[in-house]
Amino acid sequence: MRIFGKIVLIAIGFVLINYPFIEGKSLYYISIERPDRLIRHLLTSLFALTIVELFAFTKMRYRIPLYGLFLFGSMTYLIYYFTTGSEPDYEDFRTLMDARVMIGHAALSYQGAIIQAILYHLPITVGFFLFPKIHMGWKGTLTAVMLYLLALAGILMIIYNKSGKGTNGRASFITPVAQVSTFTYLNFLRSNAASFEYHPRIAPTKADLLTPKAKNIIVVMDESIRGDMIEFNTPLGTTPALLDFPQDSLLNFGIVASFSNCSDTSNLAMRKLPRLHKEPSDLFVDTTTVWDIAKTAGFKPFIIDAQHNATGHNFYTDSELQDVTNIHGSTLKNDGEVIDIITNILAENSEPVFIYAGLKGSHFPFQNTGFATPFTPAMKNTNLADATSEEAMNSYKNLIRANTNEFFIKLQALLEQNPETIVIYTSDHGQDLSNPSSKKTHCDAKTTSMEEGLVPYILFANPEIIASDLVQTLQQNTGVTNQMITAPMIMDFMGYKPEVIESYTEYPALLNKTGKEIGFIYKRPIPHFRSEIERFDITPKDIQHFQETGKSDKQLEYNFFAD
Repeated sequence: MRIFGKIVLIAIGFVLINYPFIEGKSLYYISIERPDRLIRHLLTSLFALTIVELFAFTKMRYRIPLYGLFLFGSMTYLIYYFTTGSEPDYEDFRTLMDARVMIGHAALSYQGAIIQAILYHLPITVGFFLFPKIHMGWKGTLTAVMLYLLALAGILMIIYNKSGKGTNGRASFITPVAQVSTFTYLNFLRSNAASFEYHPRIAPTKADLLTPKAKNIIVVMDESIRGDMIEFNTPLGTTPALLDFPQDSLLNFGIVASFSNCSDTSNLAMRKLPRLHKEPSDLFVDTTTVWDIAKTAGFKPFIIDAQHNATGHNFYTDSELQDVTNIHGSTLKNDGEVIDIITNILAENSEPVFIYAGLKGSHFPFQNTGFATPFTPAMKNTNLADATSEEAMNSYKNLIRANTNEFFIKLQALLEQNPETIVIYTSDHGQDLSNPSSKKTHCDAKTTSMEEGLVPYILFANPEIIASDLVQTLQQNTGVTNQMITAPMIMDFMGYKPEVIESYTEYPALLNKTGKEIGFIYKRPIPHFRSEIERFDITPKDIQHFQETGKSDKQLEYNFFAD
């Protein structure tokens, strides 16, 4: 009787955890009238339950590590589901791995989902360790492990055969382990270069140079700043400091499309300068970087990463930065202090410098402590699940007012002291805070919204630079502007010949484009799985509507159970 009670308790706990995944896939198969797939799906769920039941009857010295393995997979899966409303496929997992250094911030923002997942696991945990003296022999333990490995192999086959998809509705406690195995194999045992068609291009040389147009060139990549959050017209807005800038030394490109709606890809693009329609090759196969372009032109390269010191995220590698001076900025309190570092760099270097600065920006958790909070009502805590859309937006704006505005205040002083300096300011992606409790704010490859990929773009330079041919050509673009225009501008400011810039960046292809030809990338190239990219459909009318209403009303629909 005790054994039966334990089996029932574990079964109840298993169903509690996996009910939404089992039900969703079942209803989908019923809707498309596929009873064969429904039966197979239910049998697969029963097989997964059997593995957990066997785990719970092993000797305690085996039961504890097997429970840890189960808990890792199941908690990871359920927390992600509660956070985003969708099950994680391999692309989602790969994104999480690249942003693993941000796990602390994510925990603060989604603590409600974590607590909920813990509570959901209490019944199965009690059942797991109930009656510790009742256990199987070594043959039963070996059977349990072999069945787990068989299930793991099955999930791995699905991941490989369906290019990272197809895991929805499967055993939630096994899928993350399969994704870890896949990620480890693909990232450490195989080369990304083999995944994509190579489109060669010739890296520029010193023979391709004329006279540089500036002594110092700074590219500023802010974090999570949506295009409409940079304001020029009111002292009551998020960035009143911009009202004090000389208007003839500032060119506002307005709201543009980011390269991607995800930090890692947009930041990588700024450092690899990819061409339109050749993005996978230029990002993952071509080895030339913006650092190489800068050094060839005689500029000393610097990286300032105010988030995580250019390590553990955004595809930074030691080999990429081996000849770049890396100024650690993760301990800075606000983005105004980044300007202090830049000021010191310019004062200490007589030679031309190129600086890539990644700011803290306004990324979750939207902690509104230690500074004024003019936008109310704001979030009562950092848990997005507890916030309304209005509260989340106001907390987001308060952080921009405190962080980004301080950056602009100090930037103006820097430019006054260093007139031979050009600054390009933009952001890696936008934010969708319309449904903070159950939709990803950015980096959504499924129910993507236009807000995720709309960012500001400002050029700070002297009037002669702003009036130059290339800048005016890019500014007068009648289509949707994409922040990929940064590549030709950097090369132009460094002094490369016009024909070399056009050949290397192929920037004319960026002009007068609309729709899916030029919008931000929401389905990114995935080594070994996806060689093509998909862009979000954005038109000038869409951007105008967004500017007038504060919302895009454009969001993709996705059938989560069809995979």
